[in-house]
Amino acid sequence: MRKNKKMVAIVVPRYKKTLSSDDQLSLKHLNKYLNRYDKFYAIPNALKAKRIQAPGFKSIQFPDYFFKNREAYNELLLTEDFYQKFTDYEYILIYQLDALVFSDQLKNWCQKGYDYIGAPLIHPRIGQVSYKYRDYLCGNGGFSLRKVKSFIQILKLADKTAKRVTRNSVIQKIWFAQAIFTGQVRKIWLKAPAYCYPFAEDGFWSFEAQKYDPKFNIAPIEESFRFAFERYPRLCFKVSNNQIPFGAHAWKKHDQKFWLLIINSIKNPD
Repeated sequence: MRKNKKMVAIVVPRYKKTLSSDDQLSLKHLNKYLNRYDKFYAIPNALKAKRIQAPGFKSIQFPDYFFKNREAYNELLLTEDFYQKFTDYEYILIYQLDALVFSDQLKNWCQKGYDYIGAPLIHPRIGQVSYKYRDYLCGNGGFSLRKVKSFIQILKLADKTAKRVTRNSVIQKIWFAQAIFTGQVRKIWLKAPAYCYPFAEDGFWSFEAQKYDPKFNIAPIEESFRFAFERYPRLCFKVSNNQIPFGAHAWKKHDQKFWLLIINSIKNPD
């Protein structure tokens, strides 16, 4: 008989032994606010677990291929094998090392029951073409909460509809262009395993997953603004009535000055 699942684990993708000062700041925030949860590094086989200093972390290894560039990493998060590693948990929080967390709201977010939530995607051109024409859609994957069982189910459904497969990004984008020109882009147009999706993996979960199962529960955009910010954080801050979100992604890339003000307005991690 299967043991009861734990509620949530935190998964930190890591491909290098030595961390930058920004990486270390990200981990300081994580350890200050979310240290009571199980934490895992997702690492390439070449980065042996014993070679990295990881107090409080377990390490799960994946083929080196998935860490060679951004496109390969996107593939990893569109494979069933990735999520099967975490079936002892109901949820995983993807916490990339350019993310920050500002409080412990993790249990509360899990209890809301969403299948997927991340920071708002602002004017998402791919989503507007292939899903819904809206200024804001949920959500960015770099700091995101994912229900493991639901993600596995969607990936299985994508496999069932698959009639083709390629890792060639040019061919993948040709498929997308053909779907636009034939008027099929708002339907299941990929007709390939999910890892063949030609754009960032969060686009698949935000724009495509509900085509396979309309019950796939993506958080409403109002919740997305409360969960995290990524692009245009000042706009997000205004929309959310000047409330600091649960977390942030790509804080140094998108308006670093704003985030330094936020970081300095709260008690810095020890």
